[in-house]
Amino acid sequence: MKKIMLYFCLLHFGFLSTAQEPGMIDTTWYLRSITIDGEIDYVPTHENFNLQFTETMGEYTATANGVENGFSGSLTFDAPNESLTFTEVMITLDECMVTNCDYETLYFYEFLTDQSNELKTFEYSYREFSNGTKSITLIDSDGNLAQYRDFPMENPSPELFQTWYVYASYVDLDEPNYFYGENVPQMTINEDFSFTAIDNCFEISGNFEYTDETDLNFGLVNLNYEKDCILGGNQGGTLDQIYQFQEGVMGCNLDQLSNGSYELSINTFPGFGLLFRNQITLSVPEQQRQKVIIFPNPANDKVSISGLQNPVEELQIYDVTGGLVKTFNAISGSTYDVSEVSPGIYFLKISSGGTTSMRKLIKK
Repeated sequence: MKKIMLYFCLLHFGFLSTAQEPGMIDTTWYLRSITIDGEIDYVPTHENFNLQFTETMGEYTATANGVENGFSGSLTFDAPNESLTFTEVMITLDECMVTNCDYETLYFYEFLTDQSNELKTFEYSYREFSNGTKSITLIDSDGNLAQYRDFPMENPSPELFQTWYVYASYVDLDEPNYFYGENVPQMTINEDFSFTAIDNCFEISGNFEYTDETDLNFGLVNLNYEKDCILGGNQGGTLDQIYQFQEGVMGCNLDQLSNGSYELSINTFPGFGLLFRNQITLSVPEQQRQKVIIFPNPANDKVSISGLQNPVEELQIYDVTGGLVKTFNAISGSTYDVSEVSPGIYFLKISSGGTTSMRKLIKK
């Protein structure tokens, strides 16, 4: 199909600077989210909207892809003020009739260009992280912003899309409340990230959004939900802590246990959340029959674990933001060196005998 080009032109008599962050140039920047008028929209799953800056003989261009169309433009950098200004942009006008065309429109016509056909100036923030990855944030004059990373978002694990049964709930990582039997709350996540759930008398349905903007494996954003008490029984709501969470990204982990089953954790705040299993636990969970003790707590250089009926297979230490700090794998004995961990409050995830326990640790 022949491409039709839409041109917006505006002369710009600023100076051209070659002192902008060199890491921004010739890097493919993968869009993660756009925030317009305070409302954040994450990039749809399986889409790779991106942006790339190139330099030729001191002149800069930008290109971006959408679903069916493409964006390109000329620009100048004002490095002292960490800003860039488009002097010309072009957007192809192929008809877009497939899924996620609305996000292409948002990206091209609400953020990269102005609906009034005026070219835009963006402030930019460039960061390099200790793990070697990079990010940029573009902010327009109205405070709308787009966030990019220098690597594409991984697709969700296919194991996520199944029925999950609540195994435990925890609050501030105190002693978890375990669930067992055939009538535990359950949730089914579908490949389009819609979900259905049963929780006591409630039948629930809604939609999640997927992102990797979290320190855990991935994140879920609760877009909406509806529930009706039509199943009989009491009106308690174990699942409410995730469905009513409207304050950002819920950090999640998906792990395969030693017995081959899977465990899904959904954390609303550090230390608060639910553990799910993809199999019903019919008898009292082992953790409920044993008293897992962390000592000394607060700890100095070493910490020990007692009360487990099986050896520790893996011990992970998370900080209060949900970031993984340290991992111990298959260490004989029950004492662990935490001398390199900075003072503060941490959460221990203990894997033992195909089960996991969560405990709080204070490091002095």
